Amino acid sequence: MMAPTTEQTTAVATATPATLEALMARPAAAQPRSRAAQRAHTLIARLLLAALGLQIYLAGAALFGVDLVGTHGFTMHALFAPIVILGSISLPLVAWRGHLDRATVGRSWLLFGLMLVQGLLIDLSRYVLPLFGAFHPLNAMLLVLVTYSLARRRSA
Repeated sequence: MMAPTTEQTTAVATATPATLEALMARPAAAQPRSRAAQRAHTLIARLLLAALGLQIYLAGAALFGVDLVGTHGFTMHALFAPIVILGSISLPLVAWRGHLDRATVGRSWLLFGLMLVQGLLIDLSRYVLPLFGAFHPLNAMLLVLVTYSLARRRSA
C-alpha cells in the first residue's frame, strides 16, 4: 500500500464550507430518531420483563396445582409463551433500525436467541433427553437478567 501523495492530502484538507455543514448536520438529524428508538426499545424491554414475570407466575401456579381461567397444568404458561417469544424479536429490530449502540443491539439479539433456546429446551426434554428440561428454569433466569439489563436503561 502506498502513502498518499501531497495532492491527495491537500485535497482532503481543503473541504468546502458547504460540505462541512452537510457533514455536521447529519448527526443532528439522526439524533431524534435514535432518541425515539431508545425510548421504544426501553418500553418494549420493560413490557417483556413484565411478561417474563407473568410466565414465571404461571409456571409456579401450575406447579402448585392452581387452575387459572378454567385451564389445568401448564396450559396458560404454554399458550402465553409464543407471544413472549414473538414480542422479543422486536427488540433487536428496533435497536438495529434505530441505530442504537452496539452493546444494546448485541444484548437484544442475545435475548431473542435465549428465547428460542427456551422453547427448544422443552422439545429436547420431551424427545431427546429429559435432562434438558432442567435447563429450562435456568435459562428463564438468564432471560430475566438480560431483559432487566435492557429495561433498566433510562429513556433519554
